[in-house]
Amino acid sequence: MTKPAEFLQEAITTQQQRGKQAGYDNGEERSAAQIAEVFNALTGHQLTEQDAWLFLICLKLVRSCKKYQHDSIVDLCGYASLYGEAQSAQINDC
Repeated sequence: MTKPAEFLQEAITTQQQRGKQAGYDNGEERSAAQIAEVFNALTGHQLTEQDAWLFLICLKLVRSCKKYQHDSIVDLCGYASLYGEAQSAQINDC
């Protein structure tokens, strides 16, 4: 059994690794704003950065309901933290 703190620590490490792999200057994942921008350009919708993180959270929830996948739970923790950061930067209702 994986403890909550272990998921969280792994999410921190994974988030930093993926940020570096993706070429973000500070080594931290920050793609949701760009995801929303591209999606909006393609569809005419007006998703926000927060919406993009929520969409990714939904993806991981659906995947984890089908079958336990450790990496989906780790990603879920990471996405939740990034959603929280984006949400705390703005006063916004869900």
